[in-house]
Amino acid sequence: MKLARFGYRESLGIGLVKENGIISLSGQDPGLSEISKVVTPEGWSRAAQLEARAPDLDVGDVVLLPPLSSGCRVFCVGFNYKAHVNETGNEAPAYPTYFLRTHESFVGHGHPLIRPQVSEFLDYEGELAVIIGRACHRVQENEALDYVGGYTCLNEGSIRDYQKHSATGMTGKNFDSSGSLGPWIVPAAEIPHPESLMLSTRLNGEVVQQASTSQLIYELPRLISYLSTCLKLLPGDVIATGTPAGVGSRRVPPRWLKAGDRVEVEISSIGTLENVVVDESV
Repeated sequence: MKLARFGYRESLGIGLVKENGIISLSGQDPGLSEISKVVTPEGWSRAAQLEARAPDLDVGDVVLLPPLSSGCRVFCVGFNYKAHVNETGNEAPAYPTYFLRTHESFVGHGHPLIRPQVSEFLDYEGELAVIIGRACHRVQENEALDYVGGYTCLNEGSIRDYQKHSATGMTGKNFDSSGSLGPWIVPAAEIPHPESLMLSTRLNGEVVQQASTSQLIYELPRLISYLSTCLKLLPGDVIATGTPAGVGSRRVPPRWLKAGDRVEVEISSIGTLENVVVDESV
């Protein structure tokens, strides 16, 4: 199954992408009107009962939106691939390092990434994103994956000069429409081995990042368990697991994103998230 959040005319919906169409879950089952409701075990079961239906809408007639629930949190992990740590000249962190991103900082598949007027230093970061499917607090690592509802692709677009303005890097990570998420969520049940997914980021068709999630410093169970010791994770919450080596800022010369560039983040068993860069309008 491929779970999408979409806009159609003046309304928002949740649906399953099926071939070139969308089965509207929210239109058939009011209990499936939020991503956070569908990614639970019960939600996926109810969605599966509607999967055999004919699509209600054509994919070309809708706008794919970031598959985020209202009120969910997006937790991002920094420095979680050894090669990326090395290319930045940093040391691997002793513990997983998290920061938050706003919903407004993300666009969906096919939407433009905005390079802001105040900076020329927009960079790409392809990542695997984990969607929590069951509430969990202080979960053990050997049970952590049982609380995952699904997976999606993420491009954590970063404004590098603003990222350096503070120790947390928060401002450079939260420019409106600077990153993307999607195109859809694939159920965790369909990805039994998330530790061996292949991630590739392409810039104008050229592979600029490529790594297996087996190369993560802190694997998914550790990321979930550690974060859940601090707070209660809720269905719909997102954990972005970090980016591999090959970011534009560490190339010689640097490769900053500019208007017209096409960025694709492809993850095996999930799909491809694609966006074109545009300059911020006056």
